[in-house]
Amino acid sequence: RRSSDNTTQDIGFLSSGYLDTASMKTFVSTGTGYIDTWYDQSTNGYDLTQGTQANQPEIITSGGTVYRTGVDIAIKFIGASSYYLTNSSIPLSSAANVYVAQVYKSNSAATNNIPFGMSGQNFAYQHGSTTNKINVYAGNLYGEFANSSTSLHLSEAIYNGSGGTNADRLKYYLNGTGLTASSYSGTIPATISATGLAMGRLYSISQHHDGAISTFVIWASDKS
Repeated sequence: RRSSDNTTQDIGFLSSGYLDTASMKTFVSTGTGYIDTWYDQSTNGYDLTQGTQANQPEIITSGGTVYRTGVDIAIKFIGASSYYLTNSSIPLSSAANVYVAQVYKSNSAATNNIPFGMSGQNFAYQHGSTTNKINVYAGNLYGEFANSSTSLHLSEAIYNGSGGTNADRLKYYLNGTGLTASSYSGTIPATISATGLAMGRLYSISQHHDGAISTFVIWASDKS
């Protein structure tokens, strides 16, 4: 959506696989470009949307500049502006395996910075009660892992409910390196269920992400 007249347009990809930024810049011109739909690139059709214009994250900043973190194109989330995208029908029904990979940047590793969350915090990342730590949730219980990064990074969570211990059931990787949880809030369950996912906030709690997100992938498999 362009700020000049609130017209929307779908932006596709080049044959190289990169986003067609030239078409996007031509469409937005010198204004600000917002995301009202982040399309699912699989065949499942679980698009993330935001119908309220004031809550739509930015991809072109004021002046017509494509938002980047370094060289990477990303979507800009401003916590104070309550930017987020959501889908109310992404299902996890008694799932025993889930894998999430997300490339994102937090402007601060302080508390309550939320890159994504599923309903009931049944699967989510949250910079929780301790600065420089991230809580990885599975079944509304979490493991607390070190993450003080304020640069763009790859964050991976692997849930495998068949594991014999919390460490087997919930694993977290930062830029490809597996980390050890400093604590768990309880026994990670054997299955988890959720309906709905929010990008840039917890699904049903108004705690938002302040930073950028460039990639998000979720599988109903542990992908380990």
